[in-house]
Amino acid sequence: MSRGRASQQEADGPSWIHSLRRARQRSTGARYDPSVRRAGRRASVTANVDDGARIDITAALPRRAQAGSVIQIEATVVNRSAQTLASVDPNPVSISYRWHEPAAGTLLLEGHRARLPAPLAPRATVRRTLELLVPERVGELVLVLTLVHEGVEWFDDGDKNAVVGRVEVAELDESLRTRFPPPVAPFEEGYGAVHGHFLDFAFTHTLDLFRTGAALPPCYGAALDERVVEYPWLLAQPLLGRMLDAGSTLNNPRMLDQVLRRVDDLHVVTLAPEHEAAWERGVSYVFADLRELPYRDQLFDIVACISTLEHVGMDNSFYGDQRPPAVDADDERLRAASELWRVLKPGGVLLLTVPCGRYADHGWFATLDLDRLEALADHLGPATRRIELFRAHPHGWQRASAAEVVELVSRDSHVEPVGHDLIVGARAVACMRLVR
Repeated sequence: MSRGRASQQEADGPSWIHSLRRARQRSTGARYDPSVRRAGRRASVTANVDDGARIDITAALPRRAQAGSVIQIEATVVNRSAQTLASVDPNPVSISYRWHEPAAGTLLLEGHRARLPAPLAPRATVRRTLELLVPERVGELVLVLTLVHEGVEWFDDGDKNAVVGRVEVAELDESLRTRFPPPVAPFEEGYGAVHGHFLDFAFTHTLDLFRTGAALPPCYGAALDERVVEYPWLLAQPLLGRMLDAGSTLNNPRMLDQVLRRVDDLHVVTLAPEHEAAWERGVSYVFADLRELPYRDQLFDIVACISTLEHVGMDNSFYGDQRPPAVDADDERLRAASELWRVLKPGGVLLLTVPCGRYADHGWFATLDLDRLEALADHLGPATRRIELFRAHPHGWQRASAAEVVELVSRDSHVEPVGHDLIVGARAVACMRLVR
């Protein structure tokens, strides 16, 4: 096995986003020679784990890839040992990958961990679809697909105990569907890899499009949820002063990196403590109901409420709130919106996003129609208002008119499977900017 110790990667928020590291010391990977298996051929190799345990790993690696893109492969692992392999913390066994330079063996990129979906008993087989990020390096590179025992070691040793292939990496085709192929299944580990990599692209290349109202690129965020619209739309707004995140949707490292460098103070209000917190970065957390905010009047310059208002007054047991749903959820949403407005300074901005279309009660959230959103804005009485609509298509997200979204209903991920339209969550989203 490789002598380098495998170090635990940090998850980027609850969506299991890629956490990639470039080598800062010597490569922990093995050196390669011309006899290495060629890319594109299926290879079956055996890996030794503690006390003689053995596994077979099989996959078809690509012959070619594009720099900075995400590729999908199918991998099969067979446990040939008398031991059970499991993705159990603190030292889980996972499927992972590394990219190396072919000559010196220098590590270029260490990939996301794909956990085993269940303990792998002796003689059992598991198949996984994996999303692999390609380094932004053009030329022939070596791809190593293997298992990793977190915090202990990688299973590979050169071209043994792994599937190893040489891949010709070319300049990136600017087609977003080529660069970010639709994930196989929503909200699994591979989905988070594509989603996070796409958000990095959106933050770098599309904020001006959101800021100016221009059309989004073809295939923008295909088969990805509404965050690929909501997050860059929010970041395209002027953010400053003291800001409130009402609902904790921004409470993940990727968004905190973007927001904290632009505001003086960030406060997060949510129903209950979460797994991720950033007190050490100066973020303030308060646990409260949006309908009864524990803040004084006119405190915040910016209030952001991203994909949260649609849950107010609904069945929130999924989020740990065991109170029964409200008799009139519309009234409860107005109560929450009024509280957000109360704590906003004169001249301050309320940034609000919700799934929109034809009204539908999904139990734990609602798809809100445009009449309800206009009524909410009328209730608050803003000095100025702007509502932008976006619609998900099989080929990605685009701006939309009211007529295009009026009959759409969000997919309920608890009961509705992903269909041929590749819709993961909301079929349309409204982004509202209200100035007090």
